[in-house]
Amino acid sequence: YRMKSEPRGLAFILNNKHFDTMKVRHGSDCDSRNMEHLLKALRFTTVVHRDLTAEEIMSELRKFSLLDHSDYDCCAVVLLSHGNAEAIFGTDGKPVSYSATLQPFDGQHCKALINKPKLFFMEACRGADEFPLLLPFSYQVTEANRQRNYFVPSNMPSICDIYLAFSTVPGYTSWRNSQRGSWFVQSLIDVFSEHAAREDLCSLMTRVNQKVALSFESQGGKLTQRKQVPAPVNMLTKKLFF
Repeated sequence: YRMKSEPRGLAFILNNKHFDTMKVRHGSDCDSRNMEHLLKALRFTTVVHRDLTAEEIMSELRKFSLLDHSDYDCCAVVLLSHGNAEAIFGTDGKPVSYSATLQPFDGQHCKALINKPKLFFMEACRGADEFPLLLPFSYQVTEANRQRNYFVPSNMPSICDIYLAFSTVPGYTSWRNSQRGSWFVQSLIDVFSEHAAREDLCSLMTRVNQKVALSFESQGGKLTQRKQVPAPVNMLTKKLFF
């Protein structure tokens, strides 16, 4: 993909921390700040929204998609909220399906982004299941071992050129530290800061998968030794270098 415009594109960040009936998402402010700093370092112009209801989420996404993207080479959307396998939640507890969040940016609704990469980063639980820690057969659990342009060919689907970076797989929990933020965003920041100047997006996200899967493990009570792995969905048609 062409990635030479200045700025590279516009970026939308949703930080839903406080909810009417759901738990406060402690650590979400840290994720929001870190993603804003990362996107600015990648030469995006960012706008941050906080604590939106389901209706407000869709309203703001539509407004954002209708901005003039014609001079930019890319677009990014970051959604930080509670969620389930099919949707994220507004602060009112109502769901917004993932497919609904994509619709304003497809080829039918946003002509200025046709043939351009549209990046979505979703930090939300997708269920209540948890991954247990799986140890190699010979591994011994010891204290020592406890010590990561508008033209599109007629045969191209309108939904292509989208990259969805889900923090976890459908049905499972996405873990978050109340001080340092989510495992997913921590890993994104670390990997992109070190490797984004040299590697394409898919290679970067493979590193993120590895870092989340291997470098993090929950601690404390019944939730000790729980794991996580992100689940990216790639509909890009070219390599993307920042």
